[in-house]
Amino acid sequence: MELNSYQQEALDYQKPNIEKYNNTQVWETKEEWNEQFYIPLFTKTMNGLKKGGWYCINIPIEIYENICVPLWGTSDKKIPLNISSRLKDGTYKEYIYCFRKGW
Repeated sequence: MELNSYQQEALDYQKPNIEKYNNTQVWETKEEWNEQFYIPLFTKTMNGLKKGGWYCINIPIEIYENICVPLWGTSDKKIPLNISSRLKDGTYKEYIYCFRKGW
């Protein structure tokens, strides 16, 4: 079975990030990527907000569920993006998740 470019992109996301750029850290697994990149990034940016501020981020559902929900709980707002489905069966969805920093 041959995959179209959208199906291949969806499958590629499931692989660990092994992209290499000049002077950047390389993570071999998703767990390393999450612990050493996403969690510190999201935590530092949220900490920089004033109380009552909004942290809104467009990320894949997997990152929302595995990183954001454990850090802050479910989002206060979930805005669906009106995009054409990347997969022909219509299963791909994207959201902007918004978290309100405590008062």
